[in-house]
Amino acid sequence: TMKTTARPREGGMDLAGTRVRWSAGNVSADARADTVAIGPGVHAPRVVIEGLGEPVTGRVDLTPGGWTFVARAPAVDAERLGALVPLPEQASGRFDADVDLRLDGSGVHGKAIVGTSELSAGAEKGRGRVTLVGRGRTVEVEGNLRVARLGGVRLPKTEIRIDGDPRRPETWRRAAGEVTAESDVAIRDLVGRFVDESKVQIVGRAHTKVRVTREKPGAPLVTSFDVTTRGLELYTDAGYVRGTEVAASGVLDDKSLAVSAEAFDARGTVLGARLLVASGRKGGLDLARSPLHATLTLPARTLDSFTFDDIVRGSDVHAAAVFE
Repeated sequence: TMKTTARPREGGMDLAGTRVRWSAGNVSADARADTVAIGPGVHAPRVVIEGLGEPVTGRVDLTPGGWTFVARAPAVDAERLGALVPLPEQASGRFDADVDLRLDGSGVHGKAIVGTSELSAGAEKGRGRVTLVGRGRTVEVEGNLRVARLGGVRLPKTEIRIDGDPRRPETWRRAAGEVTAESDVAIRDLVGRFVDESKVQIVGRAHTKVRVTREKPGAPLVTSFDVTTRGLELYTDAGYVRGTEVAASGVLDDKSLAVSAEAFDARGTVLGARLLVASGRKGGLDLARSPLHATLTLPARTLDSFTFDDIVRGSDVHAAAVFE
């Protein structure tokens, strides 16, 4: 529901005593703005929202010359917010936000910080903080996230460069820079939703690094990744594998996907693989239709260089042979 008093004037109107209430079930929130000027643009010098935890205060100015957003949200209840606004996952806990940003033809100016000390979404719980600083045509982003079951994700300080008006979505689709995300996760928690843990159990951790790069505005995106396991162990009804780790890396651009992977132990490579999907078409890479080239490498090693009791439970086999 909404209540307000409108007073027309030349070029627009003024709203006084505006009150808006959102309700869903037994959850409600109230927003109020003592004055709102409409035309040209929208000016709301003070907006207060109550019912989502501690009061949220802010200011909004939307004009042809620029957009200004100021908000202070000390503690927003995510569960109450999710009852009023559809969210991808059912969330609970609290988060805070401190925003003071202006977007205009010269770029992004100001700062925004969003963080949480405890937030749950679906089956996951986490905490973290993301900071954005606008310096005109350059936007700096930095953050970290800690998910209880999986581990940490770190976003080192990143500079994103834009060459247009930040109020236009196309400007952000063309943005240049390099974004890197690093994480250290428990493999069991990561793949547990994809495998039957009554038949297969995987332990250990995986360090991942993903980098997305665009050299200049409008240029093709290049995505690269590196994954390395640590303490990898695989248990099945037939036996188990220990002492072998896996490392993989890859690069994806608009013309090709190249992936290389290696399984190795203390004595060297156990198995290597390379995969290349390349397209000669100007329309970009189509993974479903582009030619696939794969190479599997089994290095020359004597059988007694493998510890078979790590592969088949209870065995104690040593042999001398070479795979060519």
